Amino acid sequence: GDVDIETSSGGVAMDGFAAASLRIQGSSSRIELSDGAIDGKLDLENTSSRISAVGVEAASYRLVSSSGDVFLDGCGGLLSLRTTAGTIKVENATAAHLEIETSSGGVTFAGSLDTEGASSIKSTAGNVRLWLPSDSAFDVDIATTSGSIKTDFVIKTTTIDDDRVVGTVDDGGPMLEIKTSSGDVTLTSVD
Repeated sequence: GDVDIETSSGGVAMDGFAAASLRIQGSSSRIELSDGAIDGKLDLENTSSRISAVGVEAASYRLVSSSGDVFLDGCGGLLSLRTTAGTIKVENATAAHLEIETSSGGVTFAGSLDTEGASSIKSTAGNVRLWLPSDSAFDVDIATTSGSIKTDFVIKTTTIDDDRVVGTVDDGGPMLEIKTSSGDVTLTSVD
């Protein structure tokens, strides 16, 4: 069934679980999930501590922390991830549709992007680093106000200057939009 948990000043740790949906809302509470199966949405929100989900399968993910890191390993589908002060790290993602925002912290993503929907990463102050399969195909719009843009991918550009690159990778596809005010953007191709 559906699971709904609220906690303050205490941690939540779950391992080897199954649910139709899972919602955890914490205040100063570390949230750590591992090896779970959720038919619907995983919804985790925390005010000041780390949120971690490793090997948790879900239809979609929403992880929000106002002051703490967000970590996902082994996920796919819609990834709606936000933190005000903390890093966002995603590993081993498959067909991910990204909606990522951080005000003060870096973003790292390793995995494949959804081939249907657009993805967006916004960071006010922090580096954005993506490791994507070498056979990826997508449209790209990358902008940084104060930082550099580096990529292993060949981008057929329509716009290029010191702080913005717009174009296509391979034959193009869904849009990947990356915006950072103060930080470097790096796209690395992996086999």
